[in-house]
Amino acid sequence: MGAVKPADLLRARTRRSRALLAATAAATLLLSGCGAAEGDFAVKVNGEAISQSDLQEAAEQWNSFAQQPETPQTMITSLAKGPALESFFPDNPLTDEALIGQFQELDVTDPSDVLLDFARSRIFEGSTGSIDPAELQAALAEVDVEVNPRFGTWDPATAAVVQSTPDWIVSNGGEDTGDSAPAEEPGAGN
Repeated sequence: MGAVKPADLLRARTRRSRALLAATAAATLLLSGCGAAEGDFAVKVNGEAISQSDLQEAAEQWNSFAQQPETPQTMITSLAKGPALESFFPDNPLTDEALIGQFQELDVTDPSDVLLDFARSRIFEGSTGSIDPAELQAALAEVDVEVNPRFGTWDPATAAVVQSTPDWIVSNGGEDTGDSAPAEEPGAGN
Protein backbone atom coordinates (compact mmCIF):
# COMPACT_ATOMS: atom_id res chain seq x y z
CA MET A 1 0.00 0.00 0.00
CA GLY A 2 1.43 3.38 -0.96
CA ALA A 3 1.57 6.65 0.89
CA VAL A 4 -1.49 8.88 0.84
CA LYS A 5 -0.86 11.92 -1.26
CA PRO A 6 -2.18 15.36 -0.21
CA ALA A 7 -4.03 15.64 -3.53
CA ASP A 8 -5.94 12.40 -2.75
CA LEU A 9 -6.95 13.75 0.68
CA LEU A 10 -8.15 16.98 -0.89
CA ARG A 11 -10.24 15.11 -3.48
CA ALA A 12 -11.83 12.90 -0.80
CA ARG A 13 -12.58 15.91 1.37
CA THR A 14 -14.09 17.76 -1.62
CA ARG A 15 -16.33 14.77 -2.48
CA ARG A 16 -17.56 14.56 1.13
CA SER A 17 -18.21 18.33 1.19
CA ARG A 18 -20.15 18.17 -2.06
CA ALA A 19 -22.21 15.21 -0.83
CA LEU A 20 -22.98 17.00 2.43
CA LEU A 21 -23.87 20.20 0.57
CA ALA A 22 -26.16 18.29 -1.82
CA ALA A 23 -27.89 16.49 1.07
CA THR A 24 -28.37 19.75 2.95
CA ALA A 25 -29.77 21.47 -0.14
CA ALA A 26 -32.17 18.59 -0.81
CA ALA A 27 -33.40 18.61 2.80
CA THR A 28 -33.87 22.39 2.71
CA LEU A 29 -35.88 22.22 -0.52
CA LEU A 30 -38.01 19.40 0.85
CA LEU A 31 -38.75 21.21 4.10
CA SER A 32 -39.41 24.57 2.46
CA GLY A 33 -41.77 22.91 0.00
CA CYS A 34 -43.77 21.42 2.83
CA GLY A 35 -43.97 24.75 4.62
CA ALA A 36 -45.09 26.60 1.51
CA ALA A 37 -47.99 24.23 1.01
CA GLU A 38 -49.44 25.11 4.40
CA GLY A 39 -48.65 28.80 4.90
CA ASP A 40 -48.27 30.27 1.45
CA PHE A 41 -51.97 30.41 0.63
CA ALA A 42 -53.74 33.72 0.13
CA VAL A 43 -57.19 32.14 0.22
CA LYS A 44 -58.76 28.71 0.22
CA VAL A 45 -62.11 28.51 -1.54
CA ASN A 46 -64.01 25.27 -1.01
CA GLY A 47 -60.69 23.63 -0.15
CA GLU A 48 -58.86 24.89 -3.26
CA ALA A 49 -55.86 27.02 -2.29
CA ILE A 50 -54.68 30.06 -4.20
CA SER A 51 -51.08 30.84 -3.28
CA GLN A 52 -49.84 34.29 -2.38
CA SER A 53 -47.48 34.25 -5.35
CA ASP A 54 -50.32 33.32 -7.76
CA LEU A 55 -52.46 36.12 -6.31
CA GLN A 56 -49.57 38.56 -6.65
CA GLU A 57 -48.99 37.53 -10.27
CA ALA A 58 -52.69 37.99 -11.08
CA ALA A 59 -52.73 41.39 -9.36
CA GLU A 60 -49.67 42.52 -11.33
CA GLN A 61 -51.25 41.35 -14.57
CA TRP A 62 -54.59 43.04 -13.81
CA ASN A 63 -53.02 46.26 -12.58
CA SER A 64 -50.79 46.48 -15.68
CA PHE A 65 -53.77 47.76 -17.67
CA ALA A 66 -56.54 48.61 -15.19
CA GLN A 67 -57.43 52.24 -14.64
CA GLN A 68 -58.48 51.32 -11.09
CA PRO A 69 -55.88 49.01 -9.50
CA GLU A 70 -57.14 46.16 -7.35
CA THR A 71 -55.94 45.32 -3.86
CA PRO A 72 -55.28 41.75 -2.78
CA GLN A 73 -58.34 41.95 -0.51
CA THR A 74 -60.72 42.90 -3.32
CA MET A 75 -59.23 40.23 -5.56
CA ILE A 76 -59.64 37.60 -2.82
CA THR A 77 -63.25 38.71 -2.30
CA SER A 78 -64.05 38.26 -5.98
CA LEU A 79 -62.21 34.95 -6.19
CA ALA A 80 -64.07 33.65 -3.13
CA LYS A 81 -67.44 34.60 -4.62
CA GLY A 82 -66.61 32.95 -7.94
CA PRO A 83 -68.01 29.44 -7.34
CA ALA A 84 -71.33 30.76 -6.01
CA LEU A 85 -71.70 33.31 -8.79
CA GLU A 86 -70.81 30.81 -11.49
CA SER A 87 -73.67 28.58 -10.35
CA PHE A 88 -76.12 31.30 -11.44
CA PHE A 89 -74.64 31.39 -14.96
CA PRO A 90 -74.49 27.74 -16.09
CA ASP A 91 -74.47 28.64 -19.79
CA ASN A 92 -71.87 31.37 -19.47
CA PRO A 93 -69.79 32.13 -22.54
CA LEU A 94 -66.79 33.12 -20.43
CA THR A 95 -64.46 30.35 -21.51
CA ASP A 96 -60.77 30.55 -20.75
CA GLU A 97 -60.12 30.98 -24.47
CA ALA A 98 -62.48 33.96 -24.72
CA LEU A 99 -60.92 35.63 -21.69
CA ILE A 100 -57.38 34.94 -22.90
CA GLY A 101 -58.24 36.64 -26.19
CA GLN A 102 -59.52 39.68 -24.32
CA PHE A 103 -56.40 39.87 -22.16
CA GLN A 104 -54.10 39.50 -25.14
CA GLU A 105 -55.76 42.57 -26.66
CA LEU A 106 -54.71 44.36 -23.45
CA ASP A 107 -51.10 43.17 -23.87
CA VAL A 108 -51.35 40.51 -21.16
CA THR A 109 -49.86 37.79 -23.32
CA ASP A 110 -50.00 34.88 -20.84
CA PRO A 111 -52.79 35.52 -18.31
CA SER A 112 -52.58 33.30 -15.24
CA ASP A 113 -55.38 30.94 -14.23
CA VAL A 114 -56.04 33.09 -11.15
CA LEU A 115 -56.39 36.17 -13.36
CA LEU A 116 -58.89 34.32 -15.56
CA ASP A 117 -60.91 33.26 -12.50
CA PHE A 118 -60.79 36.79 -11.09
CA ALA A 119 -61.97 38.34 -14.37
CA ARG A 120 -64.79 35.79 -14.70
CA SER A 121 -65.89 36.55 -11.14
CA ARG A 122 -65.82 40.30 -11.74
CA ILE A 123 -68.00 39.91 -14.82
CA PHE A 124 -70.44 37.72 -12.89
CA GLU A 125 -70.50 40.27 -10.04
CA GLY A 126 -71.56 42.93 -12.53
CA SER A 127 -74.36 40.69 -13.81
CA THR A 128 -76.15 39.84 -10.57
CA GLY A 129 -78.99 42.34 -11.01
CA SER A 130 -81.46 39.69 -12.15
CA ILE A 131 -80.64 37.30 -9.29
CA ASP A 132 -82.86 37.21 -6.21
CA PRO A 133 -80.72 38.79 -3.44
CA ALA A 134 -81.81 36.16 -0.90
CA GLU A 135 -80.78 33.34 -3.27
CA LEU A 136 -77.47 35.04 -3.94
CA GLN A 137 -76.78 35.54 -0.22
CA ALA A 138 -77.66 31.89 0.48
CA ALA A 139 -75.30 30.70 -2.28
CA LEU A 140 -72.49 32.92 -1.01
CA ALA A 141 -73.01 31.61 2.54
CA GLU A 142 -72.41 28.07 1.23
CA VAL A 143 -68.90 28.88 0.00
CA ASP A 144 -66.19 27.69 2.40
CA VAL A 145 -63.62 30.49 2.56
CA GLU A 146 -60.40 30.65 4.58
CA VAL A 147 -58.33 33.81 4.18
CA ASN A 148 -54.69 34.04 5.16
CA PRO A 149 -54.69 36.42 8.17
CA ARG A 150 -52.12 38.55 6.37
CA PHE A 151 -54.94 39.74 4.10
CA GLY A 152 -57.74 39.98 6.66
CA THR A 153 -60.67 37.75 7.55
CA TRP A 154 -63.69 36.52 5.63
CA ASP A 155 -66.97 38.11 6.72
CA PRO A 156 -69.79 35.79 5.62
CA ALA A 157 -72.41 38.47 6.36
CA THR A 158 -70.98 40.79 3.71
CA ALA A 159 -69.25 38.08 1.62
CA ALA A 160 -66.06 40.13 1.66
CA VAL A 161 -62.58 40.23 3.11
CA VAL A 162 -62.33 42.71 5.97
CA GLN A 163 -59.24 44.03 7.64
CA SER A 164 -58.64 42.50 11.02
CA THR A 165 -56.37 43.22 13.93
CA PRO A 166 -54.33 40.18 14.95
CA ASP A 167 -55.00 38.85 18.46
CA TRP A 168 -51.51 39.74 19.57
CA ILE A 169 -52.11 43.46 18.97
CA VAL A 170 -53.92 44.97 21.92
CA SER A 171 -55.40 48.43 21.72
CA ASN A 172 -55.89 50.39 24.91
CA GLY A 173 -57.70 53.24 23.20
CA GLY A 174 -54.87 55.68 23.92
CA GLU A 175 -55.45 55.50 27.68
CA ASP A 176 -52.58 55.02 30.09
CA THR A 177 -53.24 51.68 31.76
CA GLY A 178 -50.17 51.88 33.94
CA ASP A 179 -48.72 48.82 32.26
CA SER A 180 -45.75 50.64 30.83
CA ALA A 181 -42.94 52.38 32.63
CA PRO A 182 -42.39 56.05 31.90
CA ALA A 183 -39.51 56.87 29.61
CA GLU A 184 -36.34 57.75 31.45
CA GLU A 185 -35.28 61.35 31.02
CA PRO A 186 -31.88 62.01 29.46
CA GLY A 187 -29.22 62.43 32.12
CA ALA A 188 -31.36 60.84 34.84
CA GLY A 189 -29.72 58.27 37.07
CA ASN A 190 -26.23 59.76 36.69
